[in-house]
Amino acid sequence: MNMRKVISLYIALFALSWLGPAVQSQQDQSKVDSIIVLLKGAGREWNTYADQLIAIGEPAVMPLIGVLQDSSLSQWTRRTAAMTLNDIHSRTYVKPALALLLDRNEDPVLRNQVTIGLKGHDLSDASDDLWKVYQEESGEFFRLNIADILRTGDPLLAYQAYEQLYVGTEGYCKQQSLKNLLQLRPQQSADLYLAALQTDDWMTANLVMDSLISVSSIPSGRIIRLYNRSETPEIVRWRIIHVLGNRQEGNHLDLFLNGFSDPSWLVNNEATLMLTRMPADRVLPEMRFLEHSDNPDQVRRAGWVISQYEKEPSQELASMQPYNGYPTLDNIKDIKKLLSEKCVDTISFRRGEVVADIGAGNGYLEAMLSIFHDDLTFYIQDINPSVCNPNTVREAVDFYQEVNGRPFTNNFIAVNGTDTDTNLPDQYFDKILMLWTYQYLKKPREFISDLRRNLKNDGLLYVINPDEDYEYGKLLSIEFGWNGATIDKQITDIISCGFELTGMARNYDSDEMPFIMVFRKK
Repeated sequence: MNMRKVISLYIALFALSWLGPAVQSQQDQSKVDSIIVLLKGAGREWNTYADQLIAIGEPAVMPLIGVLQDSSLSQWTRRTAAMTLNDIHSRTYVKPALALLLDRNEDPVLRNQVTIGLKGHDLSDASDDLWKVYQEESGEFFRLNIADILRTGDPLLAYQAYEQLYVGTEGYCKQQSLKNLLQLRPQQSADLYLAALQTDDWMTANLVMDSLISVSSIPSGRIIRLYNRSETPEIVRWRIIHVLGNRQEGNHLDLFLNGFSDPSWLVNNEATLMLTRMPADRVLPEMRFLEHSDNPDQVRRAGWVISQYEKEPSQELASMQPYNGYPTLDNIKDIKKLLSEKCVDTISFRRGEVVADIGAGNGYLEAMLSIFHDDLTFYIQDINPSVCNPNTVREAVDFYQEVNGRPFTNNFIAVNGTDTDTNLPDQYFDKILMLWTYQYLKKPREFISDLRRNLKNDGLLYVINPDEDYEYGKLLSIEFGWNGATIDKQITDIISCGFELTGMARNYDSDEMPFIMVFRKK
């Protein structure tokens, strides 16, 4: 190769190294421009174009800012641009987003929208202006978003904002404000947390319980003093037992023994469970003493605690939980399909009703039902405390609450029973559900007799499950001690316990073709 060709080749490579990125940039810009045109004309399918722009990233930021700032476009188009920019989360977006937020003449919804893209950026230079916006606005969600972006600008102002929101709002904003108060100043938030532990808002109370379990800034002594007050309600005493029973120190035998003798079934049931998690040499002497109590309920519970320490490994509960765990469906269509397969969609729920589900596991069905039903109280009852406890139920509720996109208005209470006792309050329930559970009862007549006492006089018992092959049922009984009863036997047993069969159907659309049986107390 002669020198002229070598020089020509070097010149070509040099030009390519300079022009290549420019050509690529022009191609990217052309692609961005064409997608922006589609985004401007998009309706509900705007996500399709937004996802493409998010994948492109920084080259799409300035064109999107142009759409955001163009007041001649529809508010819908400008909002889709803001939502796309929020997900790209570029530093280039901060200045125009902040300018729009501070412009009182702009659409309030759009101003609120851009706050999402400002979270996490240093806005210390704008903290005074943001505080003025916070004070001017009345929308609680807008104010919460302003408080969130104040955290990186002025934590003191953010704390004041969260404190005001906690006192002045309910539901989601109250919960999020409390959560942020703890993160900003754990010790100063102690009084707020103890007050929130006593609230009637179960979602806020659950958030507080989780925090008190994991954070040691509020000493156990303060929580125990609240328990010992004569005016402390039973639901608060139950929360305290649960919190201290799950804390790392876990050394609260006196409190649990106090709770064990509490007249409230809710409190004594939780305290009984917590006693089984303590060293045997401390608990068993107390339980053997209480086995001679004049109180039959205490005798029964003491015997159950002793049995948990003394049973052989082969006597452990044979699990009847799903092999693959409980479903986590994030699609409303799939949720409706599952509820239909379980035949739960055939049950009519009225606001204010109290409903128990026997063998409910982690309460995933009740969490799903809460997407479609409001103002119910669900008791999630199961014999297995490892799958049914306040933490597992709360996880299921939190997941489906996020799917729902708004807080649930229902209450959820976890309760552990035994082979013969539901451990539920008497004359209390409008409906009791037993879904795919009856065959697993070891002493069905004793259990159903106890369950009958839990129902109100006009209460209904729903038993839903597929028929069991007689021979397979015998194998279940031999191997695990379950009853494995056929449908005919189930009906006979339930009627003999003081019920009448008022309705019966079968779901042939479900793979297992389950029977739906409705019983009423005689």
